[in-house]
Amino acid sequence: MAALSPYSSSTLTLTTTDSAVRIARMHVRDVLRTWRVPEAGIDDAVLVASELVTNAVRHAAPTPANPEPRTCTLFAGVTREFIVVAVSDGDPTPPVVRPQTIDATQGRGLKLVSQLSLARGCQLLGPALGKTVWAHVPFAGTPVPPDEQPSALYQPLFAARPED
Repeated sequence: MAALSPYSSSTLTLTTTDSAVRIARMHVRDVLRTWRVPEAGIDDAVLVASELVTNAVRHAAPTPANPEPRTCTLFAGVTREFIVVAVSDGDPTPPVVRPQTIDATQGRGLKLVSQLSLARGCQLLGPALGKTVWAHVPFAGTPVPPDEQPSALYQPLFAARPED
């Protein structure tokens, strides 16, 4: 682990189209490998990024009333203790973990993110600015210090964004 910088980060803006999830997975895998993150942590971070970007694509995608493509911003970073994955989009509605039924075809993503993460949350950016959904993914069993402040790790994402 000595090859890791104390803090490295990457931000990628994606159009909320079907290809966004695939591009997000590739990007997270590539940057984490560049930073020499252990492979087990990479796999979990890629899955978390995939789920968070899928939600952004599903809930912030163009509509008949607003057909213009929208964007989301993917953030991947590492601290000495964990991997940070965050996605900002223009939808101000916070994500909700829904109860599952045996025949449900969707709605399991946030439960999966919770199971793979040390912590997760949502930062509302304002009614016209959207939100950032974030997760801390372990490198493979690494504990998180109790005094760690998640929002300080990726403060640039919380800056005001222009309206989509």
